[in-house]
Amino acid sequence: RLASYKVPYSGYLGDLSVIVLSGDGGGVGANVNRWRGQLDLPTQDEELILTYAEKRKNDLGNYHVFRIINNSNENIAFICSIIPLHSSTIFIKLSIDKVVLKDVESDFIIFCDSFKLAEKS
Repeated sequence: RLASYKVPYSGYLGDLSVIVLSGDGGGVGANVNRWRGQLDLPTQDEELILTYAEKRKNDLGNYHVFRIINNSNENIAFICSIIPLHSSTIFIKLSIDKVVLKDVESDFIIFCDSFKLAEKS
């Protein structure tokens, strides 16, 4: 983990992680399916995964946001983003109680949209 944050929201406490892996870090499909598995959801092919992804753009380029929720199990849900760079990929995952996921989504998007390369001094 490059960074970890505790995210308090409406009486709940989420866990936000920022991880950077070399290359594509295994790819979109493998990572989203790993997250799905953590919530006891079946795997999906990458084409289907990308149809449900929200396409976004920040100063680093285009990226995707994924909402992963198991409505029949667990209280925890994930909102995640995958931000590809030239030679690495940034993975951001917020794990939080699903009753507040919709409420915290806009803050998560603002956080992901704010990523940019540091200016050299």
